[in-house]
Amino acid sequence: MTVPGISVISPSYGPQSRTSAAEAVLPKLHALLGPFLVAPAASAPPEPDPRALMQDGAERVEAYLAGRTDLPAVPGQVVALGADYQRQFDQVRRSSDYSAEGQRRQFAATFDQLGTGLTSQGQRLVRDFGVVLKGWPLLRDPGKAWLLSTGTPADVVALVGLVAPAPLRVGLTLLQQLTPVDPADRGDQLRRENVAATLWARRAEWQTDPRLGEEVVAAFRRMQRHDRSAEFYAGFYAQARVDGMAQAWLAAANALLLHGLLDPAERAPLEAAFARPADPLAVVRAALPAPEAVDVLAGYGLRPADVMGPVGAARSSEAVGPVRLAERAGAAAT
Repeated sequence: MTVPGISVISPSYGPQSRTSAAEAVLPKLHALLGPFLVAPAASAPPEPDPRALMQDGAERVEAYLAGRTDLPAVPGQVVALGADYQRQFDQVRRSSDYSAEGQRRQFAATFDQLGTGLTSQGQRLVRDFGVVLKGWPLLRDPGKAWLLSTGTPADVVALVGLVAPAPLRVGLTLLQQLTPVDPADRGDQLRRENVAATLWARRAEWQTDPRLGEEVVAAFRRMQRHDRSAEFYAGFYAQARVDGMAQAWLAAANALLLHGLLDPAERAPLEAAFARPADPLAVVRAALPAPEAVDVLAGYGLRPADVMGPVGAARSSEAVGPVRLAERAGAAAT
């Protein structure tokens, strides 16, 4: 018997039908090796890819910035204001109608007018920033807080009461079972988030067991990938974009009020901050809260490779991996 789809050129010494030896021995061989054969995996949808949701959230915010605010025009307004007052400063400097003291007074008066113009621009900027942050607020992170109130179904409250004192693996198994594989299947999100929140509240317990902690974090992150929406990522993206624009505008305003002009080299950061980022996903990732794995590192006495301070200290965005600290006395003894 040949394998279907494979061309065989060697001769066959058996008849065209199955031999008696094949009839007798092949079932035994299959039964003998059957436990070592992997059954074909059933077709299943992939786990949710957060990058698609991150990109979607960023696109929504960018469309909002372009259609509902005047923020894209701000760099041009700042440059125009600076150019206008630079001409005024040049006129004062070239004029022979002023004494040295009169020229200083005229410069001071022109700087005051420039300050008034920047204040007016800043007020308009603040209104637009408020519109953006109101339209895209920071949403709660799924699984970090209980969703319990007077209207919560009694069976959900009972489930939380069951998981809270039970062995940790009970809650872990429930969370794994309650998180659908199909991204389109919402499942029972209320139960899922309350079970996850209960496990999160008990993190001081599972952080002491590396193997269990790894399993809980994996289940927790899978739940978050499933339940975090495009709006969730959009909130962090909007916050990061507003922060970058505010810092760039303040830097430009400082330069104008100190020097009376905006150098071309100082325009580039301003224009970049108000323009669409080249990599929106990087902006979202940088704005997200630290992953739960950071808490696990601290629980095991680990810290990111680029951190020189105490365990759990602030991290660089370019961390490449954990570094193990000296073994604890208890761990060394075992």
